[in-house]
Amino acid sequence: MDPLIRTARVTGLLYLGLAGTGGLGFLLVRSRLFVDGDPAATLANLVAHQPLARAGVALELLVVLTQALPRSGSTGCSAPRTRRPRPASPRSASSTRR
Repeated sequence: MDPLIRTARVTGLLYLGLAGTGGLGFLLVRSRLFVDGDPAATLANLVAHQPLARAGVALELLVVLTQALPRSGSTGCSAPRTRRPRPASPRSASSTRR
């Protein structure tokens, strides 16, 4: 398989993981634990639902991980980056002849 295609697929999977972990953490965990404007109720929910709170922390760490891996290129399959030479424009050629 071409390394560039493999990199694109791995990056796509990581971004899909980002969407999944972010959605689960935001829609399921936060809505059940945090009470807007009432820190005492939020604390009571955190104490009463400790496994859910721990799962929320784990999901947040997965969000950070799935954000960082595509940007860092440490997926183990990054393709070599090559630059294509730019074609010379007529203006740049005439300005260097002076």
